[in-house]
Amino acid sequence: MHSPGRVTATLIPAGNKANDAIDQITRLDDVAQPLLSKLKIFTEVVDKIAEVHPYAKMAWSVLSAAHKTILAQSDRDDRIQQLYEIMDNVYAIVIQAETSEIESHKKVIGCMVRQTTECGYFITSYAKNKNFWLRLAKNAISGADIAIENFRAKFEDLKKEFHEEAVRSTEITVMRTEILAASILDEVKNLATEVDLKDLPYANDARFRSDKQCLAGTRDEVLDEITNWINSSDDSKKNVFLLCGAAGTGKSAIAHTIAKRFDLLGHLGSSYCFMRSNQANRHPGNLFSTIAVDLANHSPQFKIALHAGIHSNRSLCSTQDVATQFENFILKPTKNLTMTGPIVIVIDALDECGDTKSRQTVISALATQSTMLPANVHILLTSRMEEDIMDFFFHNTYVIVKHMEEIECETTRRDIHTYICRQLTDPHGQPFLGFTNANYDLLVEKSEGLFQWAYVVCDAISCKRAGLPSPYKRFQQFTTMSSDKGPLDSLYSEVLNQLFQSDVIHIFKSVMGWIMSAFEPLSVDTLAKMRSAANNEDNESSSRDVIASIVKFMGSLLSGVSHDHISVQVLHTSFRDFLTDQSRSGEFYVNTKMQHTEMSLACLNIMNMELCFNICKLETSYQLNNDVCDLNNRIKKYISPQLSYSCKFWMKHLQKITVPRDPKFQRKCIFFLKQQVLYWLEVLSVLKEVNIAPRMLSLVLKQEMVSNIIACSEAYL
Repeated sequence: MHSPGRVTATLIPAGNKANDAIDQITRLDDVAQPLLSKLKIFTEVVDKIAEVHPYAKMAWSVLSAAHKTILAQSDRDDRIQQLYEIMDNVYAIVIQAETSEIESHKKVIGCMVRQTTECGYFITSYAKNKNFWLRLAKNAISGADIAIENFRAKFEDLKKEFHEEAVRSTEITVMRTEILAASILDEVKNLATEVDLKDLPYANDARFRSDKQCLAGTRDEVLDEITNWINSSDDSKKNVFLLCGAAGTGKSAIAHTIAKRFDLLGHLGSSYCFMRSNQANRHPGNLFSTIAVDLANHSPQFKIALHAGIHSNRSLCSTQDVATQFENFILKPTKNLTMTGPIVIVIDALDECGDTKSRQTVISALATQSTMLPANVHILLTSRMEEDIMDFFFHNTYVIVKHMEEIECETTRRDIHTYICRQLTDPHGQPFLGFTNANYDLLVEKSEGLFQWAYVVCDAISCKRAGLPSPYKRFQQFTTMSSDKGPLDSLYSEVLNQLFQSDVIHIFKSVMGWIMSAFEPLSVDTLAKMRSAANNEDNESSSRDVIASIVKFMGSLLSGVSHDHISVQVLHTSFRDFLTDQSRSGEFYVNTKMQHTEMSLACLNIMNMELCFNICKLETSYQLNNDVCDLNNRIKKYISPQLSYSCKFWMKHLQKITVPRDPKFQRKCIFFLKQQVLYWLEVLSVLKEVNIAPRMLSLVLKQEMVSNIIACSEAYL
């Protein structure tokens, strides 16, 4: 008998390897398919549980894609099978539970499905980069074996939580996988005094808001489309998604929903919402620095890389060059980022970040330089269809552009109907007295596909202000109004006509003028103090009552109306646009330009009254502000909100004045510059705003007032 030839001999082990691979695929699939089936069943079971269902859908989608990636690889091991078995065991228990038990354990169940999604991200990463993960085992604290053990322990904890009769009060969190070498962690710990992210400009309160999310069960199709784009494991896909459309179509609600979902998953890198009424705080100059700070808080790796860039070049912290910011704060630090799963950045209302000129560099960076970001970084943008924005994005092959008008009309009608039905019900879930489904259908018809219309009309109908007609009577008024204006303009006119009689419209215009002329949102309390200061009145309560009488029933149009110490601002830009266009708003027209004289006078009076030497009562002037441990508390105690605002914006109001200034105004300005200017600089210093002083003084000089005093002040600076 002859021994097999060389070719035959080499084929036999190859054949054995092939058989082994087939057996391994079969074993893996035998475990995975039951798991995916259970997860699919579970998704259907929790269909009505808003806190769980979107995440269950995402978990099934991500895990299904991860399994396909695993099957496509030629080299597999038993680690993934272990993960499948762990999750299969968890969902075998959950799907056998009673619906009431699932309902009572929503918090645990929600964490369970989000942890499953994270596990899917890990499996995809491991399948694509197995050798990388194996190499990590030698010098990292999060190699594959440790990651899988952490997943196992986390799922075991969640099973125990689910079996308990009551959920523990401790916070249940999702374990996120990030590839970290021990040396990196040591470096992060040692940076406590070296890295001060506060040196980077940061926009406070610019992140998403949970109360602005889509109502559960609405906008599911477009939310799923964006979610699937984010979770796609295709490395060649586009990493910028622009959602555009007309005012009031619901773009922002979708953006806030996506941000909230991925925040709960631990994969929201940053969210930044522009607002035209707050451009002093949210503007192109601090967009990328804010995102960078958020990403640094999100990822230790990013923090190290960001520090490496700014530590050697401190001038980067104060640069206003947007292109330089994007390169040094975003591009370079993300270059070697190795976190599994997506990193989501949401930027809402891009069209409100400034005028065409000021936003050009931001748009350019997002449209062109984003292609150099890692494949797992995804940027969701929303915007109106402004010409300059569309020019950059519309024909860009690296950007997905989705028009709100592309969403099927019937889908939008269905979602608006769902929203209206839920809003116009009593606490017991019953329709308001007299309302029928036909009434809801009529409101849907009148909305013309605008969610903002539905939001405003529902809030106006359900308003509990004394003296207003019944909800049904208001419904009739809103549905019988006739106008040649657009649906939103007609609605705004009707709401204001119902709220304000002709004899108080002048008060409405004055109050709204103050609100909309402010360069950053102010509370009712601060507005009242500034109005009193402008008129040299001692009775602040009178001004407060006047302002409150206007804003407290405008909850459908303004935010912050329920409390005197919360900033009041226009909820939707379309309402601001309506009020500032006389051809649209008629008798409710607000001329914001006329308000700046009063506001600049208020600022000067407040500064002349409240500024003083050593305003924060510091023990010594030889200590740096950063070394004063309780400086923030001192600022809150000794620098009033109206003084803080006045110091930052008095000159901007002065610039906006279009009518001649009287001699009294000029005398107040001269008094400030002679007596208070150094105390003003002190306040700017503790507020970290001193960099605006030279520019403001130069602007005063251009106004041809007190030039000799200004020259001395500039020389001092």
